[in-house]
Formats: sequence, C-alpha cells, structure tokens
Amino acid sequence: MGLVDSPDRKSGRRGKRERKRLGFHIDMTPMVDVAFLLLTFFMLTTTFGLQNTMEINIPP
Repeated sequence: MGLVDSPDRKSGRRGKRERKRLGFHIDMTPMVDVAFLLLTFFMLTTTFGLQNTMEINIPP
C-alpha cells in the first residue's frame, strides 16, 4: 500500500499552500502521422537528376 500524507504534517514551507496543477494530455499521434505522410510524399515525388559536371581546362 502507498503512504498517505496527512494535512497536519508540516513540510517545511511555513504556511504556504501547495496549489494543485491541473494537467492535460495532448495526443501526439495525429501530428506524427502527418509528419510521416509528408515525409513519404516528398520522398516519392522528388525527381533525382544526374549531377552535371563542367570540364575545366587548366593551363600547364
């Protein structure tokens, strides 16, 4: 079993009340899905071309 703190026990904060933070949870699954969808789209639609080189005649 877990320990339960009683409210009359002092925690060393001298009368300051601890405010309970109300948290919320954001589901990141849709954002990850969109990121992978965009990554896949750009990888499949990119056209790769051959690298062009220019010949330079260097004087001796």
